[in-house]
Amino acid sequence: MNRNPLCRRDVEELREFKRLFDYAWWSLIAMACVALILPWYLGLNPLDISPAVALLIAMTVVQLFLNDRAQRNTSAARLQMLAALSQGLGLLGMGIIWHLMGGLQNPTFAAFILLPLLLGPLVLNTWQQYCVLGLSWMLLFSAIVLAPNINSFIDERYGIRLLHSGLLSAWLPKSRSVFPEVTTTPPYDLLMLVTYAITGWALHATSAAITKIVARTLNRNRSLQADKARSEHLIDDLIAHSTSPEILVASTSGKIVKASRRFAEYFELAHPAEGQYLLDAIDFHYPEVIKRLIRDGGDDIQGARVKGRQMMLRIRAGPMSRAGTMSRDDAPLSRMSVEQCEDRCWRGALDAMEEMVLAIDSEGGVCFVNEAASELFGEPFGAPASDVLRLDGIQAPWWDIAPLDFARRSLTLRKRNFVAIIRRKRIAAGIGAITYVILQERAQTYAVA
Repeated sequence: MNRNPLCRRDVEELREFKRLFDYAWWSLIAMACVALILPWYLGLNPLDISPAVALLIAMTVVQLFLNDRAQRNTSAARLQMLAALSQGLGLLGMGIIWHLMGGLQNPTFAAFILLPLLLGPLVLNTWQQYCVLGLSWMLLFSAIVLAPNINSFIDERYGIRLLHSGLLSAWLPKSRSVFPEVTTTPPYDLLMLVTYAITGWALHATSAAITKIVARTLNRNRSLQADKARSEHLIDDLIAHSTSPEILVASTSGKIVKASRRFAEYFELAHPAEGQYLLDAIDFHYPEVIKRLIRDGGDDIQGARVKGRQMMLRIRAGPMSRAGTMSRDDAPLSRMSVEQCEDRCWRGALDAMEEMVLAIDSEGGVCFVNEAASELFGEPFGAPASDVLRLDGIQAPWWDIAPLDFARRSLTLRKRNFVAIIRRKRIAAGIGAITYVILQERAQTYAVA
C-alpha cells in the first residue's frame, strides 16, 4: 500500500522528484570517489583502490541505465520501482566498497550507506523505504560476519553462533585491514554498528517527517492553484457574457486578456480580441490617460473613434482584488468597463429638448449633437466645428469663449436667426474642456409703419 503522501501525484511531477533523487546519487558517487582517491593520493591509504574505483564506475553505468529507463517510463508505479532498484543497487555497491576499504577500520565510509536513506521518501513507497532501511542494516551488520573476532565475542558472550568468514564463498569481499597496528575491541565495534543502525533509523524518520511537511505544502499549493483556476474561469465567464463592454487588461503590457462579446462588437475588434494591445485596437484621443487608468485605476471620460465616429466614452478601471484573481503568469490585471456617454448620459435628456445642442471637444471637433441639431446639421461627429458652425463672412471660432465659462450671442446661421448660449466645462483631466452650444431660434420681427 502506498502511504507516502508525496507519491500521490502525476507522473510528470514524480519525474521531477526523480531527477532530484538522481542528482543526489550523482553527488554521493562523486563524493565517494573523492573519499577514495584523495587519501590514496596523499599516501594515507595503503590499500589498492582500483577494485573500489571500478565498482564506482559500474555503479555510475547502472545508474545511467536506470535513469534512462525512468525517463522513458509513463507509469508512476514503474518509476518508483526503478527508483527503488537504483537505491538498492547503490546501497549494495557502497556496502561492498566499505568492506574493500577496511570495513570497521574505516568507519566514516559507512556514512555513504546511511546518507541515501535521506533520498528514499522523495520517490519511494513506504514499504520500499523500509526495504531500503533493512538493506542498509544488513550491510552494516555484515561486518560482524566478516570479522572473526566479533563472531567469537558474540558466541562467548551471548551464545549466538554466526557464520564464520571462513565458510563464506571466496568471491565475497572480506573486510580488509587498513591499519594492522590499530586494533579495536569487539564491544567497541558492536557499539559503533548499533549506533550507525540507530542513526540510519533517525535519518529515515527525519526524512519521512520532512516529506510530510513538504507534502502538506504541495497539497496546499495545489489547492490554491485549483482555487485560482476556478476564480479565473468564473471571472472569464462573467466578463465574456457581460451585457456591457468590459475587458481584462494586463497592467504591465496593455494586452487584452479577456473581452466581453459586447466589447468586441462595439469596437469591431478582430476575433479573437485576446492578445491584442488595447491602444492599438482602439483609437483613443489620449493614450497616456488610458495607460494611467490601466496602471492605477480610476474613472475618466475619453474620446475615441468608434465605427468611424468620434464618441465620448466613460471609462472605469480598477485592479483585480488580491482576494480573488489578481494575476496570471505574475502579470497584474486591470478590469475596465466602457460606457458610451452620448447614449446613456446625454441622449435621453438632450434629445427631448426643442433647442439644438452641440458639444465641441478641446480639439475643435464636434463630439455630440442632439436630435434637434441633427435635423439642421446632420451627423457631423468628428467634423471640425469651424465647418459645421461657420458664419457667413466670419472665420473666427465664435464658440471659443475661453477663458470665460459662459456667454450668450446672437447670430445668423444658415439663414436662420439664433440666440447661442455657450457653456464651457472641464470634463476630465484627459479630455480638457468641452464647449456646449445651445441654439435657440428667434422669431423674425418686422417694423410696422
